[in-house]
Amino acid sequence: MKLIRRRKNVAASDPYNTLANPIAASVLTSEQYMKAVATFISFESDSLLEVRFRALFEKPRFRNVFNSEAVRIEDFADKKIVRARISPRRAVGIYRGIIAGNREKLALFYASRRQYERAFLLGDFVAAEAIAERLKSDCGESLWYVRSKMVLLSKQGRLDEMEKFAAECKARTTSGFIEMVFSWYLLLASDPLLHLRKVVTSTIKELAEGQQQDWSDFFSLMFIPASMVPVGRGLSCLTLVQILPVVDQACLLEALIGELDSSGEDVLDGMKLLLIDLKKLNLPSEISTIHALVQYEEEMLYRLIASYELGNYPEMFQLFSDSFSRSGPLFAPLNLLAKATASGGGWPLISPESPLGQLILILGQIYMLDSQPGKLEDDYLAQVITLNGFNSTGHLQLSLYKALPYRLPRKRRGELARYASNGSEQGTPLSSLLLVSTEPVLEYQYSSDVGVMPEHRRIKQEIRRTWKVVRRDSIEDLLSRYAELTPLKKDHLELAAAYYLASAAHDSLVKFGARALASNPNAYVALPMEEMLGHVEVSRASHIEAVIISYFYAKRIDKRKEYVLNETYEEFLLTQGAERPIALLEKLDMNDPLSVVLLRDVSALDAMDFLGCFEDSNDLRSERIRILDYLKDHQAIDPEAHGQEVDEIVGQVVIDAGATEFNESKIDVNSAAIKRKLMEDVTSLLKLYKSFSTEKEEKVIRVGMDDTEQDSIQALVVGDRNTTLLRLLNLIRDAFVNDEKYGLDKNLSTEIRHGFFSNLIRSRLEDRRLITEIDDSGKYKRNEYWLQANSLLHEEILKEIDEHLSWFSASFNALVSKAEEWMKVTSEVNEFPNRVFRYPLYMSEFSQFHPIASKANAEEFLDFCISRLWVETEASLVAMRELLNVEFKQEVGLLFDELLERITEAKKNAAMLELMTAIVQVRRDIQEDITTVSEWFKRNEGAFNSDRYMVDILDISVECFARVRGMALDVDIKACETETSLKLEGQQVKAFIVVLVNLFENCCRKSGFGGETKVRVFEHGNNSSWSLRICNDLSPSRLAECTPEYVRALDLRMRSTKSLELMRTEGGTGLSKVFNQLRLISDRFNVELSVVGRSFEVEITYEKNCTSS
Repeated sequence: MKLIRRRKNVAASDPYNTLANPIAASVLTSEQYMKAVATFISFESDSLLEVRFRALFEKPRFRNVFNSEAVRIEDFADKKIVRARISPRRAVGIYRGIIAGNREKLALFYASRRQYERAFLLGDFVAAEAIAERLKSDCGESLWYVRSKMVLLSKQGRLDEMEKFAAECKARTTSGFIEMVFSWYLLLASDPLLHLRKVVTSTIKELAEGQQQDWSDFFSLMFIPASMVPVGRGLSCLTLVQILPVVDQACLLEALIGELDSSGEDVLDGMKLLLIDLKKLNLPSEISTIHALVQYEEEMLYRLIASYELGNYPEMFQLFSDSFSRSGPLFAPLNLLAKATASGGGWPLISPESPLGQLILILGQIYMLDSQPGKLEDDYLAQVITLNGFNSTGHLQLSLYKALPYRLPRKRRGELARYASNGSEQGTPLSSLLLVSTEPVLEYQYSSDVGVMPEHRRIKQEIRRTWKVVRRDSIEDLLSRYAELTPLKKDHLELAAAYYLASAAHDSLVKFGARALASNPNAYVALPMEEMLGHVEVSRASHIEAVIISYFYAKRIDKRKEYVLNETYEEFLLTQGAERPIALLEKLDMNDPLSVVLLRDVSALDAMDFLGCFEDSNDLRSERIRILDYLKDHQAIDPEAHGQEVDEIVGQVVIDAGATEFNESKIDVNSAAIKRKLMEDVTSLLKLYKSFSTEKEEKVIRVGMDDTEQDSIQALVVGDRNTTLLRLLNLIRDAFVNDEKYGLDKNLSTEIRHGFFSNLIRSRLEDRRLITEIDDSGKYKRNEYWLQANSLLHEEILKEIDEHLSWFSASFNALVSKAEEWMKVTSEVNEFPNRVFRYPLYMSEFSQFHPIASKANAEEFLDFCISRLWVETEASLVAMRELLNVEFKQEVGLLFDELLERITEAKKNAAMLELMTAIVQVRRDIQEDITTVSEWFKRNEGAFNSDRYMVDILDISVECFARVRGMALDVDIKACETETSLKLEGQQVKAFIVVLVNLFENCCRKSGFGGETKVRVFEHGNNSSWSLRICNDLSPSRLAECTPEYVRALDLRMRSTKSLELMRTEGGTGLSKVFNQLRLISDRFNVELSVVGRSFEVEITYEKNCTSS
């Protein structure tokens, strides 16, 4: 026993000697051995740690303590890791020992990975899968293998196999961390960008906010490409890399150290040595040293660049193919290949459908500026996420920002260039220039002989060489010549913008940029938008170009800068002496693209609404339609776009008019808009939810007081499935309740609480001067009206009366505040017990969502959740109406009763009939107002969901026309004389009103009388068969044109199968539009045209029991 005790002491005092001594180590239990390892790693001197670690790592028992040796999924993250007292220096020493101890394995992994990556990039997924399986057999399983397998199955469309493989992998691990990693791999293999943004990034952010920066950085390092991380990842996650198998450790360490070095962090010498160790292991088989690899790649890049500069694109494609088949550069030349294809120089010797071909294709489309850059960037980033972890992905990521030079801040672009330079592939001269240059577009110099280059490149070189010393007009002449010759207009935009920016010619830059944007909205990716908007904002420029720059920045870059657009737009109108945009119509040159953009795009409803020069929304909408018509008349807007926007505005007016005419219910949530807004998030989270095992996630923690009868237990859930489901439910509930545009609380706030309710309830009191306001000191002001009206009474009586009126004001306002509190929403029942609209999540309810979430798709799940929320809301509405009609009415009545008693007692024998009458009358009337308010608390299911009388529909149509066109139309409506008034089905009402508005417009346009046109409408028939005749007088000239032949031709054109297409492409006639809109409502509608006397007549007929052919 003494001998054993002495050995324990040795282990505690000198763990290295104990672990190194075979006899001493053999008598240690597993727990004692692990403790000795931990003590050694934490306390061994810095100078000896790495050497001694390497020696111990040769011993199988010591080696197997570490997760690096795991070769089966069952063993991933199975061993404890040591983090206490492990500085970055010590961690690097340990990793160098692990890497050195697995040198042969890692060399085999890197060699096979190179073969795998080439097969994958060329789209040979069968060969790539065979290589991955062979690598698994040779090196064991790894996270790299699992992820690669899922991506390959996804690329081949073998989705069932992919999900089955993922499920099998998750079933084999007991680690929650590893299971979550597999779930994320599955998501990213199916839709990389969506799930990275919606699931992975949000979780990483939550970890950081929860003070878990090390884990946040670790997950970020594992899943997010460097170019997509706004802030560099720190060293806090370094020790967590121990969790992974050795091949995954090597991949992450190479990425992390490269990032740290590129961000300007002080990198330890040991880290640089570790990076060199990994690069040596990653050398191609035919190249023996890093120096030889650099020389080979530099030579190959030089030849590729020379071929590009000379315009010899076929030779460049062949060189790339040859180098790609060996060990040449993979991603550094991508931009050259893409620009060559975009310039019409052919296509490289690879399939456009392969991952590498897709990268070149996307970059080429960016250079051509003929597709939406935002979507192209997303498509490229999706590829980057899929290829994350490949060799030289730094250059892959940098290639996007070479094509989008102003997309990232200059500092961040330089960091990516440095990160790429730390990889295993040499970069182009432009990549190197990005490290040091502030103006790479201007400072880059071709390496080939200028005399043999294409002419547009000779001019470009001349501009770069002389821009600092030559007059501006000379450079602008060269830029104009370059614009004519270059096959890529984007190159011209970037060069000219860089010149103006470097020359501090900001006003010229803004004017140049505005014209470029007006000609091609996609040009914003080639322009320094940040600098241009900054100049507009600082200089307070108010010319039309400043407005255009502000518009495109707010719409394409950052919506938060809309205030610059609004202010600049308003200032521009003032400088033009225009009170409103319509005043510009005769001043603007419609052949100038700037004028077209100003009217078509900038002068939209939201920007014009900011001006504050319109009487109401109808005036605003009418102005917009006049602008749209002006654009159409000048062929400056696509006819289909014109028609769509006009119809949309008319639809808004129809809804407003219908709500005014029919609707008392004010409670509404725009469920359709919320569904659109949440669809991506719910799709992603639901897919994540379904990826988790049902057996492993059953833990639930209850928080709150037990109340089995009421089942009012708030729930906090833990575990992957439960956590994900809770996030889903909270996401949907919060949007339904709190969304600032579409949610319930916004509706309650704007429609009721902050306006209508208090205004209506106080209005009669204010009219009869029974309520006063609060002064600056917080006290109620004297009620001067009643004091003056009864000035003959004794001062003491007046003082007491005034005090009672002040008391009443305070008491009444308190009741209003109490009622407004009822009208608020909450999910915290205990914190806000008086609120009626409550949305807690109860345990009994939570469990009911699991079966739905397991089977439903995103739309079905959203529909289910929103319908449940509406059930809760309907119950709250019932409770709210009851509170108003019972409790609030009663309390208001008692308050008036007490006021009457107080006034009666205070006035003594004085009559004060006017005051007493006012109190009694308001007491009676306010009860009716409360009833009106209570009716607001019903769900607004649309003004047109129920059947409506035709006479009401006609009245609304006339009102809508007046609102849209800003003029009253003289319409004489002759109602049906039968006992049964005509009705239209609810779902047809809104569309039918739009038809009538368009028909009234046609009357005005075609009558020859314009706004003075007189219109008559006649109803006839019953609800199963009826007609509506719309007649308008014709001027003599129009009547002469409307011959029988003209009417027959008009009728044929209206009924033509091509009329709908003509309406879209050419604007069509108003009657074609009316006919097609009616037929879309129901094929039971028909239209007949005729001229009777001096009137043009359109007869709309409806046969309920017949289908018209």
